[in-house]
Amino acid sequence: MTSTEVMAAVKNVPQTYGGLTNTADALKTMSEQMFIAANGDRSDVTNVCFLITDGLSNETERTIQEAASAKEKVGTTLQFTSLK
Repeated sequence: MTSTEVMAAVKNVPQTYGGLTNTADALKTMSEQMFIAANGDRSDVTNVCFLITDGLSNETERTIQEAASAKEKVGTTLQFTSLK
């Protein structure tokens, strides 16, 4: 897939419900449940997270804290994209 095809596919993902964007919990889940050795994380590979969101987080300060924590805990490189 080309990057143009990926972006087109992402833009066509339907939003299943509206309301709050809980980016902080997404980042917490990523660092505490996804990028861990028990789930296949490898210490010799850089962790990269592409976070696609529908807009602003409902808890901006907590989102910033969780992003900093994720970087500290698992050395994650974070890339954010908003579809709005």
